[in-house]
Amino acid sequence: MNKKKTILFLFFLGMIFSLSWAGHAEAADTTFTNPLLYNNVKDVANSILTRLKDIVAVLAVLFIVIGGLMYIFSSGDEKKIETAKKIVTGAVIGLAIVLIAPSLLYEIGKA
Repeated sequence: MNKKKTILFLFFLGMIFSLSWAGHAEAADTTFTNPLLYNNVKDVANSILTRLKDIVAVLAVLFIVIGGLMYIFSSGDEKKIETAKKIVTGAVIGLAIVLIAPSLLYEIGKA
């Protein structure tokens, strides 16, 4: 068992030292292209925030529909009606925040 551990240790040690020589093999005139569609962090952040805004808007509309269906199928049960109203109210408030936030941030940044 001890011999296996020694062999395994030497194998991994050799692998680690062999990786240090890999850097010497690259060519001096190598050029790399940007794999992203964006050139700076601001554009990446704007893209991510735009996608998140779209996702949140779709989820808000989905919750408005779910709340509406819960209201329709509540059969007069006050507890279910109240739950449906809370869902729709929360979704509408969330959708309003998502839609107003970019212009609000623009106005804050402009000041």
